[in-house]
Amino acid sequence: MTERLQGIAILTFDAEPGVLNKFDTATLSELHTALSILENHRLNGLIINSAQAIFFAGGDITEFSQRFQQSTAKIQTEINSYQQALNRLEALPYPSLCAINGAALGGGVEIALACDYRLAVHDARLGSPEVTLGLIPGTGATVRLPRIIGVERALQWIADGTIIRADQCDNGLLDEICSSQDELNSRAWSKLQEAIAAPEDWQQRRQKKRQAIANPPPAAIYRQAEARLDQHYHDSLSFRARTAAVHSIADSVYSDQNIALAIESMYLIELGQTRDSHLLIEAFINKTQPDASAVTLSANTLTRQHFSK
Repeated sequence: MTERLQGIAILTFDAEPGVLNKFDTATLSELHTALSILENHRLNGLIINSAQAIFFAGGDITEFSQRFQQSTAKIQTEINSYQQALNRLEALPYPSLCAINGAALGGGVEIALACDYRLAVHDARLGSPEVTLGLIPGTGATVRLPRIIGVERALQWIADGTIIRADQCDNGLLDEICSSQDELNSRAWSKLQEAIAAPEDWQQRRQKKRQAIANPPPAAIYRQAEARLDQHYHDSLSFRARTAAVHSIADSVYSDQNIALAIESMYLIELGQTRDSHLLIEAFINKTQPDASAVTLSANTLTRQHFSK
C-alpha cells in the first residue's frame, strides 16, 4: 500500500508470482490488516487496483470445498469475516475507487461493489459466476448490486452467472470505461479528486447501498425470473442455486444492509451444504463434467417469503 500526493492511498492486489489474485483467507487477512491502517490514517481518498494482468480471479475454489464441510456456525463465522471486510471498506471516512484493469470475477466484483466508484478498461471481463458452483455470492453482491443497477438487471446478472466485457456493461455498474491501462490510471486519479471535492455524491451512493430499496419491483418480476431459469436450467445441478439467487435478492430488498447480508449468508450456507454444490465444486477442481443425473434437490424447497409482499 502506498500514499500519493494529496492524501490519496493506493491499495494494490498482487499475489505471489505465478498465483492469481484470489479472495482467499490469506488475502482476507491482509485486507483486514490494510483496512486497520486505512481507518487510522488521515487520508482523502483510496484507489484499489491490481498489479497483475487481471484484477481478481474470484475466490479459492479449494477453500469452498473445505469451508462447507464444517459446522454451520463455523461457516457463518468465515462468511461474516468476508462481509465485515467489505463493510469496513465501504465505511472508510473518504471516497474509494476501484480501477479494474482486467477480469474481475466473484469476490473481485464484490470488492468493486463495496467501493464508491468503479472504472474499468474496455475489455475487462466481469461477472458473478458462483451459481455455476451451486452457490450464490456471499460477500454482498445480492445486496449491493440490486441497489446499484436495479433489481431486474441484478437478477439476471447473478442468477445467470454471465461473464461480460466492461464495454457491454450499460447498466450503471461502471462509472467510466477506459480504452487503455494508461487512461484507466489517469481517470482513476482524476475521478477520485472529483469525488473528494464533492463529498455529497459518494455519501449518497453509500446511503443507497445501505438502505432498503425504495421502490422494489412487484412479485411478478421474481416469478418471471424463476420461469426463465426453469426453462433453461431445470435439469442442471446449478438450478437450485440460480433460484436461490432470485430468492435472496427478493427477500432482502425490503431490508437494510445488515439484515440483507444475513439473508444472503443464510442462502449461501444452505446451498454450500447440498450435494448439488459439492458435485459442482469437485468437478471444477478436478476439471471433469458433473453428473447431471445426480440432481437430488428441488428449488421448490426454498422459502418464498417475497411472494407475499
